Amino acid sequence: QLSGLTGEQLRGLTGSQLRWLTGEQLRWLTGSQLRWLTGSQLRWLTGEQLSGLTGSQLSGLTGEQLRGLTGEQLRGLTGSQLRWLTGEQHKIKVKNLYSKIAEDIAARRRILRQSTFCPGKEEINVCDTPMCIAGHTVHLAGHEGFLLARKFGWRLGAALIHKASRPDVSAPRYDSYPDEWALAYINARAAEEGKG
Repeated sequence: QLSGLTGEQLRGLTGSQLRWLTGEQLRWLTGSQLRWLTGSQLRWLTGEQLSGLTGSQLSGLTGEQLRGLTGEQLRGLTGSQLRWLTGEQHKIKVKNLYSKIAEDIAARRRILRQSTFCPGKEEINVCDTPMCIAGHTVHLAGHEGFLLARKFGWRLGAALIHKASRPDVSAPRYDSYPDEWALAYINARAAEEGKG
């Protein structure tokens, strides 16, 4: 039974062993046991496996572990799980988030480049700085957005801002993929915001 595994035993689990675990089996692990898993091990878990974890289990994960989760894994988390992870104090909403990103890109105040990660951790003027959707999202949320990014990483920070700002639609991908696809997502969301 998994609840009896030691930290050393958990660290010894391979990716293939972790992939075979069901969500029900993972629920037997405590939050302190989950803390023993490395970021690499957590990346082997699917969004479906993670979606079965309780809030108590998720709150046991460290910021470093959370920063290692992939966009696909983050999309698998429910709103309830994200609230457990971050607490309501991290519910940062940007009104018309995608309209603002689209307007800034059209006016060339922002440059969209999914393959470019945000320039550092400082709250700097990012005009004319190429960034991905996650970077633009965090920057538009201002100081509170940067606090989220520092605590949880850029992808999870952006996903949390998206969930608070646009809970009606799935979050975009926060990884490297064609800029045209990212722009299409932004424009589609902006058009919806214009109708509201």
